[in-house]
Parts: sequence; C-alpha cells; structure tokens
Amino acid sequence: MKGKNILEAARRKKLLRFLESDTPAWKDVDHPELGCGAAAWVHALRKESEKRVLSADELEDNLEKQEPRLKAQIRKSSEEYRSGKERDVGALLAELRLKPTRPKK
Repeated sequence: MKGKNILEAARRKKLLRFLESDTPAWKDVDHPELGCGAAAWVHALRKESEKRVLSADELEDNLEKQEPRLKAQIRKSSEEYRSGKERDVGALLAELRLKPTRPKK
C-alpha cells in the first residue's frame, strides 16, 4: 500500500511540474495533419466520412445484390445479353400488360 502511495505522489509531482512549465503538450511537427488548422482537418474528415455513407437506394441495391436468387437472375440475364439474346422493349411491355397480376397478400 505504501509503495502505491509513493508512485501516486511521484506521478502527481511530475504532472504538476509539466502543468507549471511552458513546455507545450505536443509539437506541431508530430501532427502534420493539422498544418492547415484544426477546422480544415475536421472538414476533410467529414468529407471523407460522407463519401462512405450510402444513400437509401445504394444500401437497398447492395442488400439486393447479396440475395442468392437475385444474383443468379442477374448473372443469367448478363450471360443472355452478352450472347446476343435480347428482346424488343415494346414486345416485352405488351407481354407484361397481358399477364394477369397476382393478388397481393
């Protein structure tokens, strides 16, 4: 217990000496990211953070891409397109209009 008190007193003395001195807490050379000022550094951090935030649509797209059935459908569609199999959009729309709709659950 006595040893702990001695260490505590030594730490306190060291801290008081530092606080009473004119020595800066840090050196500018150790923090080059703040060379243009703290406000510019914070602004840059926020801009970088905004780049990583997805919009609701992007998040939904990313989640859909993880769905196995959808991934298979996209892969099949891409393969068909690359092989030259394509459909006239007018014919597709006409076909879709003729199909009966399923009742919603």
